[in-house]
Amino acid sequence: MAQIFWSHSKRDKDIMAYFDSIFAGVEVRGVRVEFERFEPPAAKYIMGQISESEALFVLLGPNIPKTSATQAWVGFEIGYAAATRRPIIDIWVFEPTDYAPVDFPVPFLHHYMPYDMRSKNDRLYISEIAKTYKRSRLLRAVPVGYKLVVCAHCKSGYHLHKDIGQLNCPVCRSLVRA
Repeated sequence: MAQIFWSHSKRDKDIMAYFDSIFAGVEVRGVRVEFERFEPPAAKYIMGQISESEALFVLLGPNIPKTSATQAWVGFEIGYAAATRRPIIDIWVFEPTDYAPVDFPVPFLHHYMPYDMRSKNDRLYISEIAKTYKRSRLLRAVPVGYKLVVCAHCKSGYHLHKDIGQLNCPVCRSLVRA
């Protein structure tokens, strides 16, 4: 079964519950690792799980910036996924509008989606994204409705998956027009 690795804070329980409920309805395994559940070296286990994944979902939440350990692990997971080039692991950043902007820049990503946890349309869209990963890489198609955004401040480019007028760039956190 295909899998997607979730980079997150275990303290963001509402976000975890939200993604747990989405993944309960798709044939793709959502993998998340809480450090306390594994014997050292946890980094090797995490690298193995990311290497076996088709994508990395960075689930931004208010608790990521609160502890240096969480910041370090999330940064490590993003960096490792970005460095894994064969095959390329898609890096998605999901940011709940209730907490945006989360004060945690993500230096490398392919896709960005701000979402409303109360929106049925956002839930369905995220579910469709997850479902695409059960298909072969050659047959995979990202759901329609995104556009390429290049930040005027940091020049980073990524696919925006929500029609909004302005956003805080997930890379530099500067306010930009979408």
